Amino acid sequence: MRLSKFIKFSGIGIMTAGKSAFSRTSAKKYLVDSLLEQPGLPAKIAQLISMRTGLDSQHAESPRLSIEEIKARISEDSPALAGEIESLSDAPKVASLSQVHEARLKSGQRVAIKIQFPGLATEIEEQVDDFVSLAARSPAKTFGFTQDSWGKFLKEKLLEETDYRCEAAYQREFSASVHGTGIIVPQVMDHLSTKNILVQSWEESTPPGELQAWRRSPGQGSLGTAADLMVQMLARSLFQANLIHCDLNPGNYGFRFDHARQKTELVIYDFGAMQRLSQEKVKLLARLIARASDQVDDDWCDLLHALGFDQEKLRPIAARLPKFMPALLLPFCNGSSGHSAKWNPTTWNPGQVMDEILGAEKWWFRTAGPPWFLYLMRTIQGWHHGMKLIDEPVDAWRIFYGMMAPALASSMPTGPLRKKDDRMADQIARPLLSNHLRVTVTEGRDTVVALELPAAAIENLPDLVPDDVAQKILAQGMNLRKMADEILSRSAPQGPVFEMSQGTRHYRVWLE
Repeated sequence: MRLSKFIKFSGIGIMTAGKSAFSRTSAKKYLVDSLLEQPGLPAKIAQLISMRTGLDSQHAESPRLSIEEIKARISEDSPALAGEIESLSDAPKVASLSQVHEARLKSGQRVAIKIQFPGLATEIEEQVDDFVSLAARSPAKTFGFTQDSWGKFLKEKLLEETDYRCEAAYQREFSASVHGTGIIVPQVMDHLSTKNILVQSWEESTPPGELQAWRRSPGQGSLGTAADLMVQMLARSLFQANLIHCDLNPGNYGFRFDHARQKTELVIYDFGAMQRLSQEKVKLLARLIARASDQVDDDWCDLLHALGFDQEKLRPIAARLPKFMPALLLPFCNGSSGHSAKWNPTTWNPGQVMDEILGAEKWWFRTAGPPWFLYLMRTIQGWHHGMKLIDEPVDAWRIFYGMMAPALASSMPTGPLRKKDDRMADQIARPLLSNHLRVTVTEGRDTVVALELPAAAIENLPDLVPDDVAQKILAQGMNLRKMADEILSRSAPQGPVFEMSQGTRHYRVWLE
């Protein structure tokens, strides 16, 4: 059985190569469709390929478990859940490790029930060994790829995904870190969940692939708020939660639009593939972005080595890192030169950047990185795919800098700071008296916007205020730039920044 699967994986590659003689697109589609047929690691690889190539991996799949099998598994694994179910949908969403059924409990609550495919743990162990063995025969072998550390890491992470108790814990932790920010996480029902079954609140949303059709419908317009939420979600994950979602394929998040209150929410699902970041890694990632933004002057090889990269493998490409790294990190440092510059996600192609600057030696960079960095890149790839689906320019640097400022400030003792921007250097070196900058916009009794940012984000106060409000503030003789500089000169003391009304909306900004 094991040998036959290994041959099948190899056979997929042979068939793909054959099809590429006629059409690259048909070859990639064959590869994606073939991998999607196999639960576990193959289906996850298919999702990554589809996001990089623009192919659709979200086509409808037939359930792998019949409704009778699902009911039997629920009765066997979670009798408490079986006793609570009023009705169960027989039209599931099929994922790489499970299928999800909508249900209604006797209490009237709608829930999502995630049921794992049987025998998956054993299947994954074999799949990881086979795929890593195939990778060791790829071009990566020439550049020092070793399968031991990668195989162990991937196996541990994928097996962790098969324990829904781990997923529930991650989900609760992530939910607490984004509470009140417009990012919605389904609520886990622990008393009904088990290792193999996860029960959570049913949360409706519009899939990212349908956003362009939504934009074209009568009365709709910009998706700028959705783009801001996506950037905020990634920045909060890295620099506040220190916990990143590593499976941001288009089936694992969506958007809710409340037209009456002009409110947008980002709903995130499936917290099985998560990566926790230590405080030291978070500080170094902030330092890496600051280096790409030309705000500090650390050596690229030293920074990457501190993150776990193999310094010997970086030596052949060391001279090209000053050009490569800022291009690779462009979304997170664009506009850092002192003016607001919106980043267009459709014009950024990290794979092309790597090919153009590093060429065949890109494998030195790929094999030099530690396994955890693979999961971070997987997160950024999924996030970027979503940003392209939204297709709206966004001032990503403003959001990222506000979130990462505390981590960057605390990283200062780890290396020299060569002042590229005296004002920023002075700001991040000075401890602030407040912890948070808060922004709320209310309309009647409804809260339209509720932002919680690090206090250092006060430097970006002019960018946080809508243009029409900023013009009204200016007409009243207040200059937001001078206001922000004056507050920073006093180390951002706690208290109100400004408060005003515009029509039916009330704006309030304060430090605490």
